[in-house]
Amino acid sequence: MRILWIETVGACGGGQMSLCEACQALTEKGGVEVAAVIPAGDIAERMRTAGVPVFSGRPVRGRRGGANLFRTIKRLFSAGDPIRAAIKAFKPDIIHANSLTAFLATPYQKNIPMLCHVRDLRFPVMPMRMVSHRADGIIAASPEIETALAETLSSRTFSKIKIVTNGIDLKRFKPGDRVAARKAAGVCETGPLIGMVAHFVPWKRHNLFLRAAAAIRQRLPEARFVIVGRDLLHEQRAWCDQLRGLATELKLDDVLTWITDMTHVETFYPALDLLIHPTVHEPFGRVVCEAMASRVPVIAASPGGPDSIITPDRDGILIDDGDPEKTAQAAVGLLGDPDRMRRLVDAAEETVRSRFAIQRVADELIAVYRRLEVEEG
Repeated sequence: MRILWIETVGACGGGQMSLCEACQALTEKGGVEVAAVIPAGDIAERMRTAGVPVFSGRPVRGRRGGANLFRTIKRLFSAGDPIRAAIKAFKPDIIHANSLTAFLATPYQKNIPMLCHVRDLRFPVMPMRMVSHRADGIIAASPEIETALAETLSSRTFSKIKIVTNGIDLKRFKPGDRVAARKAAGVCETGPLIGMVAHFVPWKRHNLFLRAAAAIRQRLPEARFVIVGRDLLHEQRAWCDQLRGLATELKLDDVLTWITDMTHVETFYPALDLLIHPTVHEPFGRVVCEAMASRVPVIAASPGGPDSIITPDRDGILIDDGDPEKTAQAAVGLLGDPDRMRRLVDAAEETVRSRFAIQRVADELIAVYRRLEVEEG
């Protein structure tokens, strides 16, 4: 069985990393051959390093409104040529688009089943409805995404959806040496270290992390903080400037480290004593799983993807709307209770290993592929 994945973004976002890890896991399964069409960039290099054949694609980002819409349509048509060439060369049994945009960029193939992988909670309604009619199957990366699709699609097309919850590579994300990790990252060598890991886009709500940090510092002066992330597509300079201004206003400059050039975040998690993820309406929450696998306790915002990952007070803590004051109270209480922290990370590690291993994702994807083969046959 030959699977051709389509991706129109070359940078290492969460969806692209999930694609990379899924492809690697699929290649380890017997009877499956995988290739991908990806624009030049970090993710294509990671795929090639992992031994996954990569065809060069053209980048497309979905943009709505005015001239942006026309530019997007033009790029979608342009992206079709290298995808068509890859299909001809690889001769896939199934085409798997890693996003709504990737599906729209793929020229229609009458005799090849096509899957659309939905990894976002926010998507344009009319294109999503159009794709739902055209696709042979739709994969939702979390229960929250399935709920969003249920509110958008007709009952007939909704039946095409299969939930394949994201997973992570547990060979990459695992416990490590705290001292070595802090030294390598250039952060404080002693004392509690509290972090946030997220690309710099406003909906991730780094501002709430900063406000929680200020409240934590009032109660725990020895605490130090770190934000790890990148302006992935170089579009968020104003947001980054705003965040740095807020950090200064909150008098955090002397206790806060910014890390904006880290590409292998798996080496960093062991440095942390606590991860705070204040994002609501998160489609999944990959960093939550990554931290849990690394035995780092997690405080995450609700509602959103972390609701389907964390069982409150068993393997993590959920805070309504990511409220900074409540987050600070929870953080200080947890850091002051080593026995509770140990119970949380023990349960969290087991949760990730039993429910969110990338090998489980590969098995579920293969089941979807097999079902498509039977239906098309």
